[in-house]
Amino acid sequence: MKKITLCIACLISISFNQEVLSGYLKSPEVSFCMDECGNFLIESEFDTSFESVNVIFDDSIDVSPYLDRFVDVIISDRIDCVECNAFLILEINLSLDCELPVSCTIDPCDLVDLCEVDFPIDCISNYCGGCFGDLYDNNENLFFCEYLEDLSCSDIMDIEDCLAEDCEWSDNEGCFRPESDGDFSCQGLSEDECGITDDCQWEYSNNLPGGGLCLELDNDEDLSCSDIMDIEDCLAEDCEWSDNEGCFRPESDGDFLCLEDCLGLQELDYNQNPDEACDWIVSNFGPFNYFNSCAEDCDESTLNEINSLSNDCLECLQNDSLSCENVFNDNNERCTDLSDTFFGFCEMSLGYAVVGDSCQSFSGCGTIDEESGLDYSSFFYDSMEDCEVECFENTNNPTAYINLSDVLVSSDQEFNVPIFLESNVDVSGIQFSISLDSTSDNSMIFPVGLEIQNECFSSNFNSLNGEFIGIIFSIDGCSYAANQNHYLGDLIYEYSDDFNLQSQLNLFFNTTLVSDNQGIEIPSTGNGCSIEFGTVGDVNFDTELNVLDIVLIVNYAIFFEIPSDIQFWAADINNDGFINVLDIVQIVNLILED
Repeated sequence: MKKITLCIACLISISFNQEVLSGYLKSPEVSFCMDECGNFLIESEFDTSFESVNVIFDDSIDVSPYLDRFVDVIISDRIDCVECNAFLILEINLSLDCELPVSCTIDPCDLVDLCEVDFPIDCISNYCGGCFGDLYDNNENLFFCEYLEDLSCSDIMDIEDCLAEDCEWSDNEGCFRPESDGDFSCQGLSEDECGITDDCQWEYSNNLPGGGLCLELDNDEDLSCSDIMDIEDCLAEDCEWSDNEGCFRPESDGDFLCLEDCLGLQELDYNQNPDEACDWIVSNFGPFNYFNSCAEDCDESTLNEINSLSNDCLECLQNDSLSCENVFNDNNERCTDLSDTFFGFCEMSLGYAVVGDSCQSFSGCGTIDEESGLDYSSFFYDSMEDCEVECFENTNNPTAYINLSDVLVSSDQEFNVPIFLESNVDVSGIQFSISLDSTSDNSMIFPVGLEIQNECFSSNFNSLNGEFIGIIFSIDGCSYAANQNHYLGDLIYEYSDDFNLQSQLNLFFNTTLVSDNQGIEIPSTGNGCSIEFGTVGDVNFDTELNVLDIVLIVNYAIFFEIPSDIQFWAADINNDGFINVLDIVQIVNLILED
């Protein structure tokens, strides 16, 4: 079905002849129209602030089933009221064609009670704006069992006919449908009706029509344990016993008891269906939904944990290379020994993971074990420290970290890469080798020097097939003090004349060797860095966007100066192969935004 973007200006300027519009039917609490033209409006799916159209209904249309639902409407003439105008709706239907459907763990049609009628009824699940199970008769008309129930008794005028239809009769009310013991269903009741009805409870959800659903009260969950007075009977019901509390229901590992009111939680199985569990978590607590009110009983710590879990779930659902199973793994599982895994012969850094009784850096072609086919992406840590803290109780073992800092290269052909040292013991000597990752051309850049800041230390380097081999030591017996972040100095690189400044390179450590003041090796690891070359708009390569860059672009545009290849790349803001006023306007906008 064709979607027409709602625009008030467009609607006013067009003479409508049964145009079809799609959007959410709303009844605003306050309207500037102050007349019948302001009773209802069609609201855009994407912009609720500006794109809405006032509508008015033909008397033959029952509006109530369509309120707050995503609908297709056929509109005709414009109706002028006292304060404003609206467009007459000739026909309205529920639509399945929204572009932002809600993700529901439970099929809404599974929650709908089908009434007994002598014609077929179909339930169609609708995920536009919520989780709806809509009933249709064989003529494809919306059908409501409650309407049938209300009419089947109240329309009977004879007492004998009334009783024959299992209805009841009173002289005051006439024929009516009684609430039958045992067959009474809580489903279909409003929130207010549910609250005053015995054996019913309201389950809140932002993904269900009316903000929730009325369900039968589960009286066994909280009472079945607390009402048991015998220890044997208590344990037989999977409850726990204490001399102080008596029989009680235990908290199960990994469950948030404050979420017991959340619809669909009890049906989740994190182990068997982790994707389904993550889908439910994101649907109820993710960034694209309001935080479900069923979590209002949770404390701040639990809410933060739920939010973190929601973010992890969203990441795994959006990334095909990640397994949602790992979201629910505890730290012990994450700290699994990966000694027997093989991730390929590539030199891409994967992070840090457990090998034996220590954390080590890993490299490979990806996080999937080529032997088992399992994805170990969640088993890697960003730093050695995070791995040791989470996986090993004893974090006081001698450990050293050599870190490179990310670099933005914007001038000349020579650039520096800062190198840092952190260690929990004094360090007297350092040796390392650094290379580009396997996706980079070794001829792009090459080492030319190693400058050390501390005058008490000496250094030397070598370049071997593009590999930077460096060594730092002291002939005076100096040491880098423990538990400090030391700026050791800079690795010096150059790049060739024909180097493509639009690229990004990654450096990683092949080897690290760190010594204490006794010549004993300190377990160590190295963290690489990225090198980004050039910034569009920074024509003079001073790392800033300002009027100086504008002056140069103007000179290039009117041919006062001829740019080099590097300068042309930086000045061509829109990357169309020309330097002109279009680029000048764009860099002005960039400067103003900054």
